[in-house]
Amino acid sequence: MFPIQFTMTKANSNPWQPAALDAEFSPQVAEMLRADQGRRELSSRVRSRDEDLRTAVKKHLLELGWTIVSMPNAAMLTRLRYKAPGDGGKSYYSLPDLVVDRAAAPHLILKSSGREELRYKAPTGRSYISLHTACQAFMAKASASNGNKIDGRVHATPATVLRAVRPTGKKRELSELIGDDAVKDVTMNRCTTIRKKEMVRADGTQVTKKSITTTTLTRSRREDQAPVLRPNSTGTGTASVCQPQHRSRTLLSVLIDSGILAPRGNVTYWAVRDGQPACKYGFITGEGIIRCKCCNKTFTVAELEAHATGGIGTDDRREAWARVFVEDGRSLSLCLMELMRRDDVGAAAANRNRNGSVMRVKEKCSEEEGDSVCSVCIDSGELLLCDKCPSAFHHACVGLQATPEGDWCCPLCRCGVCGGSDLDDDTAEGFTDKTIIYCEQCEREYHVGCMRRGGSEEESAAEWCRRLSESEGPEEEWRPWLCSPECGEVFQHLQALVASSRARSIPTTVEGVSLSTLRRRRYMSTVTRITRWQHEEEDAADHGQLCAALDVLHECFDDMVEPRTQTDLAADIVFNQESGLRRLNFRGYYVVGLEKAGELINVGTLRVFGNQVAELPLVGTRFAHRRQGMCRLLVTELEKMLRQVGVRRLVLPAVPELMPMWTASLGFHAMTRSDVMEMAVEHAILSFKGTTMCQKTLLA
Repeated sequence: MFPIQFTMTKANSNPWQPAALDAEFSPQVAEMLRADQGRRELSSRVRSRDEDLRTAVKKHLLELGWTIVSMPNAAMLTRLRYKAPGDGGKSYYSLPDLVVDRAAAPHLILKSSGREELRYKAPTGRSYISLHTACQAFMAKASASNGNKIDGRVHATPATVLRAVRPTGKKRELSELIGDDAVKDVTMNRCTTIRKKEMVRADGTQVTKKSITTTTLTRSRREDQAPVLRPNSTGTGTASVCQPQHRSRTLLSVLIDSGILAPRGNVTYWAVRDGQPACKYGFITGEGIIRCKCCNKTFTVAELEAHATGGIGTDDRREAWARVFVEDGRSLSLCLMELMRRDDVGAAAANRNRNGSVMRVKEKCSEEEGDSVCSVCIDSGELLLCDKCPSAFHHACVGLQATPEGDWCCPLCRCGVCGGSDLDDDTAEGFTDKTIIYCEQCEREYHVGCMRRGGSEEESAAEWCRRLSESEGPEEEWRPWLCSPECGEVFQHLQALVASSRARSIPTTVEGVSLSTLRRRRYMSTVTRITRWQHEEEDAADHGQLCAALDVLHECFDDMVEPRTQTDLAADIVFNQESGLRRLNFRGYYVVGLEKAGELINVGTLRVFGNQVAELPLVGTRFAHRRQGMCRLLVTELEKMLRQVGVRRLVLPAVPELMPMWTASLGFHAMTRSDVMEMAVEHAILSFKGTTMCQKTLLA
C-alpha cells in the first residue's frame, strides 16, 4: 500500500485578480471623455446603473492602458479597482468618480503609437487637452477685455464659438474659429423682410409698396436644427437657473446645487401637536433627501413631518418646510425664498399683473421689431412682415401667392369676432371699442366693442371693462379675462391642478408616482401682510420646483439658445417669459411632470389654446428613469386631463429619433403641410426647424 501524499499549496497573497473583460475601443465613450461636460454627463449615466454603458467604459479604459482588478467582498459582491496607466498611477474604487476626476483626464485620451496627440498651450503657460476647453478659456478672457473684438477684428460671440467647437468627432484647427476667417462653422442665410411703406425706387420713382429689407443672418448650425437629445444608450439651455447635477431632482437638491444648503448639513423638525412638542433630527444627504438620525431611514420633508408627528402631519405638504430648520436657524421655506430672491424673479415679475387687472391690452409695435424667421416653419428667406405685430411669414406659409396690396396683417392679428385688425392702443383716456384685448387661455385677440355688444348699447367700452373687473371676484385674486365659457372651464381646471399640486400629491395609475402641475403665479397680493407672506412662501416653493424641472430638461436636451434673444429657450418656457413677438411669447405655458418619492423624474411643457388644441413641445425623462414607461404615463395622464375639459387634440414637434415612439407607440400621426398651415392661422404653436409636427385626436 502506497502512503497517502498531501500537496500543500501556498495561498494567494493577492486577492485582487484581473477583471474578466476584453479591451475594446468605444467611439461613443471616447467622444464623451474629451471634454468636462461630456465627462460629467458620462459620470451621471454610469451612476444611474446603465450596465451596457458601464461595461463599454470599462473595456475602453482597458484599451487606454488602465488596469482593472476585482475582488469579492464579505457579502460575495464584486469590488472593482481601477488603476491609471504607468508606475504610481492613481487607483480609483468608483467608476463615476474616476470619469470626472481632473487628475485622471490625461489618461482618458487615447495614446496609440504613431498617433498625434494635441495640447493647446496658452500664453500664460497653462495647457489644455481639448479644443473646447482651450476656446472656453480664450473666449472668456477675450470677452472680458474686448467684448467680441479680438485684435481689433470682430469675431463670433463666445457662446457661438463654444457651440461650434463642441466635440463632434471631426478635426478642426483652432485658427478656423479665432483667426482671420472667424467662425467657419456657421451658416449664412439671406433674409428679406417686406412691409408696406411709401418707398423710392432706384430710378427715383415713388411707389406705395412693401418696404423690402435684406439681412444676412449669421447663425450657428446648431441653432438651425431641432432640439438635440443628450447622448443616451437608451435613445429616447445657456442661462440656466440651476446647473444639473448627478443627484435626484428634489427641492433640497436644487438648494444644494445653488449653494444655499450644504450636503450632509443637519436639520431639525420642530412643531407642537396637541400641546406636545414633536421633534426629529436628521441630515441632508447628497441625493437631496433627509436621513433621520433616530432610525437611519430616508424621508422627504413631508414624510419627515409625518414621521415626527406619528402620521398626523398637515393637509398642505409645503407647510412642513416652515417647520424644518437648518443649523443657522433658517427654515427650509426661508431657504427657498432666498433662492427665489437671488434669482431675481422680482425683475421678471414685470410680466405679472400686480393690481389684479383683468385686461391684457395689445400695443402697437415699432418697425424695428420685425422678426427674421418665418413664424410657421422657423426658416429665413423672403419674409412678409405683419403690419400689426413683429411676426414674419413666408408667402406660402400663409397661403399667399404674392405680396398683397395695402396693409397686411397676419391671421393672428385679427379680431376673433369681426376679423378686423383696427387697433386703438391709447388707453390713457380709457378703453374704446377698437381697443384690443387678449383672452388669457386661447390667446386670441378681440375688440372690446365686439365683446360688449351683448350688453347695453348705452354702456361705454370703459364702463364695460370696469364692470367686468368688479364682478370677477375678490380683490386679492388675479382675475384674467376669458373670451368664452369653454376657455373659462379650461383655465379654472388648470388653475385647480396647480393649487392641488401645491398642497398634496395627485396620484396616477402607477403606485408611488404622482402628477405635478406647475406655473408661475401671475399676481402679487395687495390685501394683508400675512397673505403676502403666504403667497411668497408658495411662490418660492413653485420657483424651486420650476428650477428642478429646468434641470431635467437640461439633462435631456443640449442647450437650446434662441438666436434672436440669445437666451435659454427652455428657461424662457419654464418661467413664462413674455414677448411682443408671438412665437417667443411663452406666457401661457404650464410645466407638468411626474414625481416619485419627492423627486421630479420627467417633465413636459404644456400650453392649452382653449378647447381647440394643446401643445407639448418639450418632454424629457431623466436617464435613470428611462425605459420604465414614464413618458407614456405622463402623456396618458395629460390626455385624460385634456379630455375632461373638452380639448380636441394634442400636438407636438417630434425629432427624427423619436418619430417611431410617438407614432407607433403613443398613437400620434404626422401632420401634413396643409394641416400645419391651418393650425398656424389660429394659434402660435411652437415649432423647431428639423422636427415633424404630430397630432393626436382626443375628442372627435
